[in-house]
Amino acid sequence: MRSLGFRAVTTLVAAYVLAHFAILAGAETITAGMRLGFWIWLGFVAVFTLDSVLFEMGSIKAWAINNAYHLVGLLMMAGILAVWK
Repeated sequence: MRSLGFRAVTTLVAAYVLAHFAILAGAETITAGMRLGFWIWLGFVAVFTLDSVLFEMGSIKAWAINNAYHLVGLLMMAGILAVWK
């Protein structure tokens, strides 16, 4: 139960920061927001989490599944925030 509370807080922080990125990037449509979400995923999430595969001998399949989850989440969150702000 405690983990879900922490997850809710971290998701709200991510949404808050992503909203600022959407404003700075001038993303005002769902497509522009999703494009922003993709680039943030690629530039930050994908490259940093790839370390677990490269240096910790993790599974590339597990990496792909986890990062697909993060990608979909960022695409949806950024698309919504772009038109909501």
